[in-house]
Amino acid sequence: MNVHEKKILQKRPGWCKIVISTLIPCILGIFTIIFTLQQQQLSKQQQDQQHWHQLDSQRQQSFTTYIDDISEYLTQSSGIDPVTNKTSLLYIRTKTLTVLRTLDVERKKYVVLFLYESGLIRDSRLDLSGADLNYVQLIGPYILNNLTLPGVFWSNATFVNCHLKNAIFDRSVMNNAHFIRSTLESASLAEAALNNTDFTGTTVIYVNFTGALLIEANFLKAEVVQGITFTNSDLFGAHFTTEQYNGQRVTIVRNTFDHARLPNGTFGKIDATKNLIQNGDAEKNCSTENPQSWSVGSFNRTLYTLDVRTISVINMKFGDFDRGNCSFATQAKTRVSQILDLRLYSVLIDAGQAVFSAKALIGCDVPGNVAYLSVSMQRSDALVQGQRLFLSSDNTKLDAAFVMQPYEIRVQRVIKGTRRVAINFGVDTLPQPDLHICIDMATKTTEEERDDLFEDVLNCVICSNYYGDPRMLPCSHTFCFKCIKRAAESNNGTFSCPFRDGTTIQNNDINTLPSNRAVRDIVEKVLESKAIIQCNECEKQVAKVWCRDCHNNGFCQECYQDLHKKRTLKDHRASESRPPKIYHCSTHPERELEYWCPENNKIYCSNCLADKKDAHKCELITDGIKTIADKVTQAYNMHPLSIDPKIEIEKMFSEYEKVSKSKRANLAEVFASLRKMVDDSEKSTNEKLSEVDDKNKKQIIEYESRILSKWHRYREQRFLFKQTMDTGDYVKVLQEYKSHEENLTQMKKEWCMLKNPTIVEYAIEGLDEVRNSLKQAMEKICVIEQPPYENAQLELCIAQQQKNSNLNLNNQKLHDADMMSIAQTLRINQTITTVHLGNNLITAVGAKHIANALRYNTDLTTLDLWKNQIGVDGAQRFAEILHSNKTLRSLGLNTNDIKDQGAKFLADALRNNKALIELSMADNHIGDEGAQVLRDALRNNTTIVKLQLFQSNQISAALRKRLETEEKRLH
Repeated sequence: MNVHEKKILQKRPGWCKIVISTLIPCILGIFTIIFTLQQQQLSKQQQDQQHWHQLDSQRQQSFTTYIDDISEYLTQSSGIDPVTNKTSLLYIRTKTLTVLRTLDVERKKYVVLFLYESGLIRDSRLDLSGADLNYVQLIGPYILNNLTLPGVFWSNATFVNCHLKNAIFDRSVMNNAHFIRSTLESASLAEAALNNTDFTGTTVIYVNFTGALLIEANFLKAEVVQGITFTNSDLFGAHFTTEQYNGQRVTIVRNTFDHARLPNGTFGKIDATKNLIQNGDAEKNCSTENPQSWSVGSFNRTLYTLDVRTISVINMKFGDFDRGNCSFATQAKTRVSQILDLRLYSVLIDAGQAVFSAKALIGCDVPGNVAYLSVSMQRSDALVQGQRLFLSSDNTKLDAAFVMQPYEIRVQRVIKGTRRVAINFGVDTLPQPDLHICIDMATKTTEEERDDLFEDVLNCVICSNYYGDPRMLPCSHTFCFKCIKRAAESNNGTFSCPFRDGTTIQNNDINTLPSNRAVRDIVEKVLESKAIIQCNECEKQVAKVWCRDCHNNGFCQECYQDLHKKRTLKDHRASESRPPKIYHCSTHPERELEYWCPENNKIYCSNCLADKKDAHKCELITDGIKTIADKVTQAYNMHPLSIDPKIEIEKMFSEYEKVSKSKRANLAEVFASLRKMVDDSEKSTNEKLSEVDDKNKKQIIEYESRILSKWHRYREQRFLFKQTMDTGDYVKVLQEYKSHEENLTQMKKEWCMLKNPTIVEYAIEGLDEVRNSLKQAMEKICVIEQPPYENAQLELCIAQQQKNSNLNLNNQKLHDADMMSIAQTLRINQTITTVHLGNNLITAVGAKHIANALRYNTDLTTLDLWKNQIGVDGAQRFAEILHSNKTLRSLGLNTNDIKDQGAKFLADALRNNKALIELSMADNHIGDEGAQVLRDALRNNTTIVKLQLFQSNQISAALRKRLETEEKRLH
């Protein structure tokens, strides 16, 4: 080591001291900072914890106060049902939406359960649209059937083991929601947002997803996916198995994907040829009636349809343009409109895949007016976002014919966001630049102004009266035939159009002018509706006076006075009101026909009546007309078709759908139980396999322990021997030789005594038998259309009594299917007045068939169903009929288990029924409650004279006595 290095070493202790003295305060400062930060963090955590406890306490207080307030409000609402009262529901809605903003997700869950148990969010009662239920977790089991929460925010919500049959979540936001091992049956989620929603283990059956957003929704692990309506849904990127997509996992109930965007971006079934405009089938069967679905606005003018196939004189010319069967005709200042609802096509529209086309023929032959057609697209808030407007040419003429011009909108894309399309057409004066605004903002006119406008359209400009035999000039203008003739005679045989358009007609050509049939028909309709009759003499003025002795002809004042100046006509009877049409006797022309014989249906004058030789009684025609009118009117009113058949058809569809859904639900339940049975069997078998496996594994593990211990001993002895050999100490090797041999002998002996583990062999028996049995059982499941039920003995019995007024079918063991035949007999047989169906097997279903037949039967007066089982539902069916039936006089319902509720239904019917005079209800388990309502009903009923109620019913002595008093009053 040199001198320089020694000097450096001598200097090192000083520098070390300096570094150490510097590091100590730095280290202390760092520790101080760390300690301070830790203290601040700890303090912040304590503050946060304290704040959380305070906030949680406030939430609990809000929750408790809300529950107490609503509970007290529900129990103390005097005389008001808060579940149905609008004011009460509004109060509860306000309280609920307010408290939900302050609560955590756990308490929100209990608010939902509380409202459900209170019946407030079942069956569309309490509106909670806009409520924040995001992240709420309903982890059941919960039975939440008929849960109704449309328009609610459910994003990231979780439903575990929840039964949601008939639940309604329409328009709700449920993105990223989870339905786990739950049931969605017959639920409605129309227009709901369900993006990325998971349906693991959930049964999704008969659910309405119409218009829903289901982007990236996951149905792969769903238990059942069938019978679902995905119409107009957005399923882009959604996950389905092939079986789920086809709805074939359990049954053949397929899912509906009409107009929906499918997972691969394509679209489901679309009827591209469908005509969305509804014309009340005018295209198929043209009539003069106002076509349905069109709304007539502006001046409430009538919209007519004209059969263009039969109109040849108008000679509409529009080339190869298809004119169809019908043309709509209207008058000036009229707007006709129709709104097309496109909500079922919203996914197509918003994806830019919806196109439309339209074409029409429009024209106008009124000078100074124009026909127009507008097509406007509107959003859901009715904001117009696109419009096409077409106008007809004014006063166009082509070969002396009325011209209709074709307009066509070729295939165009529907503007995104469009939810409806407004179609408007009509006739108006020449438009300003913005026609549709001018029409929509049209001011109301008075009745007098409307009449003036009406007169201008249908009046001839020459005579200023309604058109009489209107003829059309080559220039399309129309005038009365007589006016044209007179004007031509006064102008040297030439008629010039008064509108000075250069059109002239020679006298020889006037008779060839085509008749304007459209104008003529309209004038006739107007004159008929206004009861306006022109003067029979001058045919110009409106008739004001009718002459009874001039065959009831009408005259204007001037013509009547001029005509009746003659002395022979001065005694004629005049009237200012139009009398009914008068017919004169052919034998005595001076006599009016005044008498009618009902027996031979002949009409007589007074002279003929005096000369009549038969003894038939005659009466005045006016009295006969009244009698006939009353009789025919009553016959029409009592006719079976006087009841709208749509009611019965709708009921048939409703009942059929109910039965069909019940059968489908039963099918789904059976297959679900089969799946559960298979799953349980698989689980039980696996458990038994696990027991055997555990036993065998235990044997192997024990064998492993024994053999490894011997193996380790073997390796130790071998290692010791090798180690001794490696030392080179041969004396030691010789000394230990015998010991190693003995160890080897002992280890070999122990090895030989070591037994292999006893492995229990097993086999799974019965799998093939189960597979074959299940296959055979599945093959037996099929849908068999049953032939119509027939009871030959019943048909024979009815046929034998067909001509009798009394149909006795007591003690025949008839059941509900037989009632269909009897109901059909009652519908068509007009001779039966009494039917006995006692001591049979008729239930509420059969009662329904009989009650429906009474809607159309107007001859039955007595019906007896003693000792059957119609029950409460059957009593309700008959009560519904009694509200309107006017012919049934006696109804026997003894021994039918009607009970108090059935008695209430019948009592309500008795308040309105004015035909029934005898009602038998003995032995029906009716107590004081039912008897009291019947007593109250009898106070308002004046026709019942016999009520059989006391026998074998549970009525108290006091009430029985009051009823006996009431019954005596009836007698």
